[in-house]
Amino acid sequence: MVDSDALVMPVLVLNLGGEMIYILRQRLIAQKIHGSKAQKVLDDMLREICAEGFIDTLFLPQEVHPMKSVRKSFDRLAHCSTMKLNQSSMDRLFMLMVMVFKYQLLMCKCPREIIEVMLNHVTGMLNTAGTPELASMLTKCSEKNSSSVQKHVLGSRDLHTTHSVHFISGSQGQNYHSEHESSMHGRVCKDA
Repeated sequence: MVDSDALVMPVLVLNLGGEMIYILRQRLIAQKIHGSKAQKVLDDMLREICAEGFIDTLFLPQEVHPMKSVRKSFDRLAHCSTMKLNQSSMDRLFMLMVMVFKYQLLMCKCPREIIEVMLNHVTGMLNTAGTPELASMLTKCSEKNSSSVQKHVLGSRDLHTTHSVHFISGSQGQNYHSEHESSMHGRVCKDA
């Protein structure tokens, strides 16, 4: 096992990144932004999130970064595409990302569920990818995440099988949010 802080940054960044993509996707739909233009915005951001050097660095042992530093990273991410957000919009977006992720953390009964939330976000980003090349990059990112998490947190247990069960059973929708999120209070973790 590894120090408990070793996976804080990957969990934080990938969950916030997944929420950012989900929120922006919903906003683009609500604002009736045309499909190809909206997809380009999302693909540009996804490409930045799953860039190999970024992911490799994210999983290196490191101290937990201050939230101000994390926020700056997401400011840069939000502006890597043709879409530009003003300060007020970025403030609201980041506040919503953090609020939703905090809620998801509070709903978790054990560490395994936190990892499932992260993998849910990565799966959602994969489902949002608009090109096969980007889908391939996200798949590699997902495999690296799963392998690191499995190695450091879960030992030799098969994480892909358990995570896939949610998708196959229909408890995880195409929008990558679990249909059972609100019922997590009643669940008991077998790994706790």
